Amino acid sequence: MRLIAQFQRQPCYVAFGQSNSGGGITSVDLAAIRDANTVTLTASDGSAAPVAGADASNAGVMTSADKTRLDGLESATTQDFPTRSAAALANIDPGVTHLRTGGYAAPEDGGAALYVRAAAQPPHPLFLQSADGAYWELVPLHGQIDVRQAGAVGDGVTDDHQAFTDSIEAFPTNVDAQNRGSWRLMVPHGTFFLGAPLNVHSTVIIEGQGAGAAAGGASELLWPADTRGIVVQRFNTQDDTTEVPVDNDTKGGDGAIIRNLKLTGAGNFGAAADGIWLRARATIEQCTISDFPRDGIHVAASGGSGGGSEGNANVWRIINCNSVSNKRHGLYVDGADVNAGTAVSLNVGSNGRWGIFDSSFLGNTYIGCHSATNGVANVAGNTGSSLVHYNGPENGNQDKRYAASIAASEADLVATVPGTDEGIWMEVSDDGPHPQVPTWLAAQPVGAYFHGGAYRTDNANARNVLVGCYTEIAQGPAQILAPTMVLGGLQGADVKGTGYCQDGNRVTVGNLEFMGREDDTVEGLELNIRSFTDSMVYVNVAGDHPSGTQIAAWHGTNKTWAFGKHANQAGRIPMEFTTDLTTLTFGRGASPGGGYAFCNRGLFMGLGTSARHITYGPGIPSSGEHARGDIVLNRLPSANGTLGWLCVTTGTPGTWEELAVVSKTDWDSLEARVTALETP
Repeated sequence: MRLIAQFQRQPCYVAFGQSNSGGGITSVDLAAIRDANTVTLTASDGSAAPVAGADASNAGVMTSADKTRLDGLESATTQDFPTRSAAALANIDPGVTHLRTGGYAAPEDGGAALYVRAAAQPPHPLFLQSADGAYWELVPLHGQIDVRQAGAVGDGVTDDHQAFTDSIEAFPTNVDAQNRGSWRLMVPHGTFFLGAPLNVHSTVIIEGQGAGAAAGGASELLWPADTRGIVVQRFNTQDDTTEVPVDNDTKGGDGAIIRNLKLTGAGNFGAAADGIWLRARATIEQCTISDFPRDGIHVAASGGSGGGSEGNANVWRIINCNSVSNKRHGLYVDGADVNAGTAVSLNVGSNGRWGIFDSSFLGNTYIGCHSATNGVANVAGNTGSSLVHYNGPENGNQDKRYAASIAASEADLVATVPGTDEGIWMEVSDDGPHPQVPTWLAAQPVGAYFHGGAYRTDNANARNVLVGCYTEIAQGPAQILAPTMVLGGLQGADVKGTGYCQDGNRVTVGNLEFMGREDDTVEGLELNIRSFTDSMVYVNVAGDHPSGTQIAAWHGTNKTWAFGKHANQAGRIPMEFTTDLTTLTFGRGASPGGGYAFCNRGLFMGLGTSARHITYGPGIPSSGEHARGDIVLNRLPSANGTLGWLCVTTGTPGTWEELAVVSKTDWDSLEARVTALETP
C-alpha cells in the first residue's frame, strides 16, 4: 500500500527524531498524528499545532503558514547544550521551554539530562540557573534519575556523597505529614566513593545495575574507614543520634528499597559504623554488604524511647543478600520495634562475631539463610576466636574443638581450660587445630576468646523462627533461647540452647535430643543428654513445685546417673547408678566401674506405714525424727564391734539400742555355757 493511501484510510502516527553520527535516532523531537481530517504536530515539550488535513488533492503539501508554525515549534521549545555548565553560561531565548544537555561536566559522561523551565527556584538541588536568570528543573525520565545527572563521577576516588544526597532530596512530593514520595535513583556500573553516611528521608528506590554479588560487576558504593553507610531514617530521626520533631523538613524513609548494590566499608572493630542501618521499615534486595567495622546490616529501633534508638523498623525485609566479612555481625536486630521482619536467602559468612544475632522483642522469621565461618580466627581481622582446639590432661589428651558459651564472660573464657566446664567451653567435635580454629592457650588477655558463631537469639520473649536455614562446620554452633524455633535445614555447626530444633528425624529441646533409632539390634526412640555436666530431665507437677524434680540427671562430678534430685540440690539426690566413667571408689582401692546402684540418703524397706528406713552412719543419730524399727548400719565397724543401731522408740531422735557384732569363737563359748546351764 502506498503511504498516501495509508494516510487517507486510517489514523497514522509519525515520529521525527534527531540522527546521530552513527546514522541512528537518538531522541524524538516531533510527532505527527492524523485522525479524521486533522494532522496534529506535537513537540517534545508537549506543545501542539494543528495542520490542515491531507486529502487526495493536497497530500504531502504544506502551506507557508503551516511551515512557519512548524518551524516555530521546533526552534522555540528545546535547545541543546553539550554540558550542564554550558547551559548555565548561556542566555536562553524566553520562548525556549526545555534544555537538553549531552553530559554533566563533559559530553557523554552519563549525566545527560532534560530540563524544563521553572517559574521559580525549585525546592530541591537538581536544577540549574542560566546566565539570563531563568531556572531549569531536571525532568526525571521514566520516573528515574541517574545519579550522574547530579554530578556523581563513579571513579572510586571523587567524593560523590553530595550528588547522592542531592538526588535523594530531589523528591519533594509529600504523601502525608511524615512521609514523602520519590522517583527511582539509578546507580550505574562503577565505584562511587561517599565520604559520609547517606541518610534516606524518602521512599526512594536506590537501584544499581547488577545482581549485587561480590564478583558480579554490580554498582559499588564505597565509604572511608569507620564510616557508616546508608541510614534509612524515620520521620522522628535525623542522623545517628539526634531526634527532631515532626516538621516539613523531616520526612521518613518508610517503604524505601535498596537493591542491586555492593556496599563496601573499612575500619576497625568497635567503631559504630554499619553498612545499612534501618531505623524505619524498608527493604534490602540483591545487595552485598562487606567489610564494615560493626554490622553489615543493623536493624535497631525503639519507638518512643528517644535518643539514638528512636524509630520503628517493624516489618523490615531482606531478600537475596550477602553480608560478609564485617567486623562484628552479618545481621544484628535489636529493639522493641524491629519485629515481624523477614530475611529470605540471606548469606552471612566470615563475619567477626555472629552471622545473625537477633535480640528483638517479639521475634522475626528467617527462611533459607546460610551461615559459614563466623567468629573464628583469621576472618574479618580476628586474631582470637570463639571456636578453639584443645588436647590436654583435662580432656583425656584427645583432640577436640570447643565453642564459647554465651553464658560465660570473656574473662571466664581465658581462665577456664576447655573440657573442664561445659558451661564455659562447649564441646562440639573431635577435630584438631586449623588456621581458623587455634589451640586454646593459657594466660591470654581478656578478649582473646569471645562469643560468635552461626545464629544467636537472646530474648526470652521473641518468637523467632528459622526455617530451612543452613550452618557450615568450622564455626561456633547456633545458640538460641526459647521460644526460638529452628525447623529443618542442615545444622553442620549444631544448635545449642533452650530453644526447639527439628532437624530431619532429630528433635532437640535444650540439652535433650530425641531421634528415631533403628539398627540390627534395637529400634525405637533414642534420648541423648547433650551436655556433659549436670544435664537433666525435669518432671514438674503444675501448680505444685515450680522447680520440679529431676527424674534423671547426669552428675558431672561423680560421672553417675542420678534419680530424683530435687530443686537443684545435689545433697538431696536419693539414688545414683555408677557408670564406667565414675571415679568414686566407695572406700575401695579403685572404682567398681559401672552398673552399681547406691542410695545417698538410705533406703526405705517395706510398704506404706510399715516401711522402715535403713541407712548408714558413724553412730546413733542425734537429730531428726525416726520410727521404731529404723536401722543405722555402722560404716566404721571393727571386729567384735558394733554392727549398727536399732530404734526401739519412735521420737526425735528416738531411743536406740546397739546391734553388737559377736565373733564365732565367742558364740561357740556362749553356746557351750548356755548348754551347761540347761543340763541338770
